Amino acid sequence: SYGIGVEGTILLGLDEHSEDDIKRLIDFLLEIDLDLAEFTVLTPFPHTRAFEDLKKDNRITTFDWSQYTADKVVFKPKQMTADKLQELYEYAWDTFYKEESQVFKMFKLFKKVM
Repeated sequence: SYGIGVEGTILLGLDEHSEDDIKRLIDFLLEIDLDLAEFTVLTPFPHTRAFEDLKKDNRITTFDWSQYTADKVVFKPKQMTADKLQELYEYAWDTFYKEESQVFKMFKLFKKVM
């Protein structure tokens, strides 16, 4: 009602995240009617604490830097397989934008704030 839109940037793949946690998070985002969401996968970029911690624990699965795009799982998650986390990342995008595409939601948000 005040012309304010809310976009959430959601990081998936933290050690605390289980499959159920991620699915409940997506349900919550839909329930609160978030205007837009951007989903990313934890990516242990070089020279970050995440990189050092995951490397020390031998959980990094590739050092092919072209794969470090924040939409590909390049490490071993703690509570699920890398494939399952990748699947949940895609599930998040598909589920959040199932009823309305990202482009349409952006258009609605633009109209709301103008």
